Amino acid sequence: RQPFRDEGLGWGGEEVVLVIVGFAGFRKIGGMENPYQAPQMMNVTANAPMAGQGVVPDGVMRALRGTKGWVRFLAVLGFVMTAFMVLGSFGILMAGGRTMYLGDLVFLIGGIYLVLALLNFFAAFKLNQYASRIGEMLLARTELSLVSAMEAQRGFWKYVGIMAIVVMVFYALALVAAVVN
Repeated sequence: RQPFRDEGLGWGGEEVVLVIVGFAGFRKIGGMENPYQAPQMMNVTANAPMAGQGVVPDGVMRALRGTKGWVRFLAVLGFVMTAFMVLGSFGILMAGGRTMYLGDLVFLIGGIYLVLALLNFFAAFKLNQYASRIGEMLLARTELSLVSAMEAQRGFWKYVGIMAIVVMVFYALALVAAVVN
């Protein structure tokens, strides 16, 4: 076989030999390297842990261990706030039955307070879930438990983000209503 030669392609007539090196490199045949061996993949995952079974690095463990207490504190604070909001809404609803002047408006405000308490409960629940998943991750130290904790955190922030959008829409509608009236 003749090697590839430049036939007027502008490479100066030198011989060009093209060799594709596979991931495993050259194979030796009878003590000599065979440059014509087909490329083959090396088995780089032979000693690697299965997906989800990797060990969580110590730095991540320290950061989440320090975060867990604050997350749990804010979750408990959210539950306490929810309880006060429910009590407040019941107080408003009871007072609404006794007053003749505001009537339906008091029931509307009490109902809104109950809805806000429910929304606040779900935010506190999501935070509590995140704190629990951090605790599970601290015990298991697996990649799968870390992903579970991060998914719980993502769920909390998704919920908060959606609530922020809803509040902004209500503010915009209130602003438009105030300007029109």
